[in-house]
Amino acid sequence: MRRIFKFFNWKVRTLLLVVLVTGLIGFTEVSQSGIICKSIKVDIQNDIDNHFLGIDDVTNIILAQGERNVLGQSLDNLDLKSLETELEENPYIETGEIFKDLEGNLLVTVELRRPIARILRTSGPDAYITAKGEIMPVSEKFVSRVMLIYGSMSNQMVKPEFFIEEYGADLLEMINFIDKNEFWRAQVADLNILRNGKIEILPQVTKQKIEFGLPENVQDKFKKLKIFYNTVLPTKGWNTYERVNLEFKDQIIAE
Repeated sequence: MRRIFKFFNWKVRTLLLVVLVTGLIGFTEVSQSGIICKSIKVDIQNDIDNHFLGIDDVTNIILAQGERNVLGQSLDNLDLKSLETELEENPYIETGEIFKDLEGNLLVTVELRRPIARILRTSGPDAYITAKGEIMPVSEKFVSRVMLIYGSMSNQMVKPEFFIEEYGADLLEMINFIDKNEFWRAQVADLNILRNGKIEILPQVTKQKIEFGLPENVQDKFKKLKIFYNTVLPTKGWNTYERVNLEFKDQIIAE
């Protein structure tokens, strides 16, 4: 009998909980119905190092540069998914999310794309590249201090398929490796892409031109270069050599 009573109590509590949750959901829906949009609040999550867009820029996207009536409209009439799509169509925005609250605020959260290199072009404007191989246009508003890439392939790099194909994917992996390593990110200034696809690195500190070869065996080559920096240059002098070749396995050629 006691077991039956406990089971009955459990069923009653469960039923009450379901009713309560359903009621709260219904209350929320009723409460939000007819609320007028009073303000747009924008949160840019990673704007410390990325100043490509500000709060006003994001607000203008929501307002379609003043062509769209949002303020004063019912929140129920706003197509939030469509607005999010417009945000993410902006080349500087990685993700955009929009919510509404009971006070009539439109809450907009965006994450900006972060460039890891700048492509210098001869037949068009420069462009930035992200860690995913996405292309970002340069901006008059902000200049990102990242490594520079130039050479015979720079005009091809702005094509969407470049960093998907084999060579471009290998190059992107190399650029990401440099960006993720604090030492190499500070040391590598330029990447010069030659006609044969081989890469020359121009460092920030020493004057040696580093002949890296093709963007393959990246970690091994940088390990060799680190050994050269740690063991050879301190004894021979930081500016003794004019070039360092890392192309050959288990070898460092310095002249």
